[in-house]
Amino acid sequence: MGEWILDINLNILQLEVLKILIHKTTPLQAGELRFIRKYFEMTTTAFGSAFGVSHAAVIKWENGHLPALPMDVYIRMYVMDRLKVKNAEFVKLFHEVNVATLTQAKKSQRKGKWLSVNVRHRKFARHPQRS
Repeated sequence: MGEWILDINLNILQLEVLKILIHKTTPLQAGELRFIRKYFEMTTTAFGSAFGVSHAAVIKWENGHLPALPMDVYIRMYVMDRLKVKNAEFVKLFHEVNVATLTQAKKSQRKGKWLSVNVRHRKFARHPQRS
């Protein structure tokens, strides 16, 4: 019998995770912010500069002192701009994730109630079997 080998394109997987993160209806968490920064291969200084904050602020975000909700939305818009998405995607993000939605989610988290996150299942292209 043959041996099974997973053939996962990590670049596509990371891109899909990034897309899911920018559309989630709860505030971005520390690890998610780090993932975004590292996806774009940015230092904490460069990432902070993109948002008008110091590298120390980025380090605080990545250690759990999360940015204010308007900055959360701005980070998502920055990601969409870097991915060069179409205007329709920006409109979709505006309706899915806004400061009011994030505020409600943050309040629910404080009360111990978690909002459900709708994760869209995406089909990945199958790679042909290698001989």
